[in-house]
Amino acid sequence: MADRLGVTLNAVNAWPTRRSPGGFGLPYLIDWDALEAAQWTYILAAVEPWSKEYPSVEVTYFIEPHGASQALLRHVTDSQLVVMGNRGRRLLTGALLGSTSLNLLHHSPVPVMLCHTSDANAQCEP
Repeated sequence: MADRLGVTLNAVNAWPTRRSPGGFGLPYLIDWDALEAAQWTYILAAVEPWSKEYPSVEVTYFIEPHGASQALLRHVTDSQLVVMGNRGRRLLTGALLGSTSLNLLHHSPVPVMLCHTSDANAQCEP
C-alpha cells in the first residue's frame, strides 16, 4: 500500500524496558545494550523481505521503550493508516482482539488495520 501511494513507512517495535525479559528479576544483571541490539536485529529482519520486494518505499525504523499501544500512538500523528500485526495467537483466541488492538481502535486518530498471520497466508481486517 505504501508503494502504491508513494508514502514512507514507519516501522515501530515496542519493548518495555521496565519489564525485564523472561521475568528475570535482577535488572542490574541484564545487558540492556545487547537487548536493544536484538530489537534492532528483529525489526530489520522483519521488514527486510518487504524492503527487497518494494525497494522504492522509504522505511523509518523506531525502537520504543514503551508498551505497544503507547509506542504506536506516538507515531500516528503524521500517519494515514496504522497497520498492526499480532503475536500469532491460535485460531480460537486469534479471533479475539488483544488489549493493544482495542486500545488502538479506541484512541487512534487514523484508521487501524489489524493483520492476523496463519501458516497459510496473512489476513488483514480493516
